[in-house]
Amino acid sequence: MSALTEFLLARIAEDEAVARDAGGDEWREADVEYGREAYSGLQVYRRNGRPIAEAYLLDATLGRHIARHDPARVLAECAAKRAIVAEHVAYFEVCAVCYDQDASSPGDFVMKAYPCDTLRALASVYADHPDYRSEWAP
Repeated sequence: MSALTEFLLARIAEDEAVARDAGGDEWREADVEYGREAYSGLQVYRRNGRPIAEAYLLDATLGRHIARHDPARVLAECAAKRAIVAEHVAYFEVCAVCYDQDASSPGDFVMKAYPCDTLRALASVYADHPDYRSEWAP
């Protein structure tokens, strides 16, 4: 396993752990009014329906964004990223699935060097992590 693959799988595992700790998959958005001011409230629930947190936001678009990126979605994205990482493995220093058209022989294809652009793109979202290496940049 390459350093980039290990890095990606570790970040995915961290994202997954945070999403699981956040209480599952039952977040929802609710509008609540207090006096004359309307607030957009995001209510967060565990599977058993008991509220674990409630935040009132002045901006409804922010509430929709938070609700859209709930733990269930993060868990699904973690599974998808793991599947991509598993598919794009190193095979003698080239990616086992990525090819470029060979400019010297039109119609021929050559395997891309590992780590491929796909894994570099996945890793780029973690560029602010202290273990990220600049040579992984897309």
